Amino acid sequence: MDFQNCAVRVDPLTGSNYSTWKRQITLQLGLLDFNFVLTEAKPIVPTAESTDVEKATFKKWEKVNKLCMMVIRGSIHETISGGILETTIAKELFELINKQFMGTVHSRQYNCLAQLFSLYCDEIRSMREHIIKLSKLVINLWDLGFTIEDELMVHMVMAKLSRKFDTLKVNYSTQGRKWDLNKLINICVAEEERLKESKAEYVNLAIHKSSKKNFKKNFKKVKFMKSGPGQSLGTKANEENKEEKEDGTCFFCGKKGNIKKDCFHYKE
Repeated sequence: MDFQNCAVRVDPLTGSNYSTWKRQITLQLGLLDFNFVLTEAKPIVPTAESTDVEKATFKKWEKVNKLCMMVIRGSIHETISGGILETTIAKELFELINKQFMGTVHSRQYNCLAQLFSLYCDEIRSMREHIIKLSKLVINLWDLGFTIEDELMVHMVMAKLSRKFDTLKVNYSTQGRKWDLNKLINICVAEEERLKESKAEYVNLAIHKSSKKNFKKNFKKVKFMKSGPGQSLGTKANEENKEEKEDGTCFFCGKKGNIKKDCFHYKE
């Protein structure tokens, strides 16, 4: 068998990465056709009365078990390898590792699920960021051996949207078609952009109406502003412009031929 062509990257087992390690090592042993020793019990040691088939079966198991032990032992980080009980059977070694680290996996599964159920879409992150964060939690759960179907994931995302996406929720619940995660991201992002544009148009309209209202209010205020007791700004301007009577007589000295602003007596 060509071991190089069957090579799969296996991250060293450190304890916290047990689920990832288990998936990788299982795939590696499966490609090498060694995985049967992890599920089948050790065959009976052949005797003189054993058949050729029984002898061949035991010989094959013995060889593969030894290779499997080497692969598993070689994938355990040296910092924890001493804490795992010694055994000469790959199936027993695999079960010992599972018992030792499965408790940690359950704890991490619980933490990921708690984060997943408590994560709601806020006004800080965009919809794309929110869904990607949910997806990362789902991937972490998958690495821990806890699978969430895509359809359930879509339902969870829709349930956690804020009230401004109520129209989208109604459309989703009334449609018979199923959405995958990529389609959900595209639809939610498009809806988010539409809501932003609608909000911007509303704000611009409100500012325009407010500016128009203030302009009219200020215009009326200037028009009727008082410049003195019993005298409006318009009245004062009219009186100041009446510096000369219709017959050319000065308002100040009463003489004809000059106006008030040029009157010598007025300037004194």
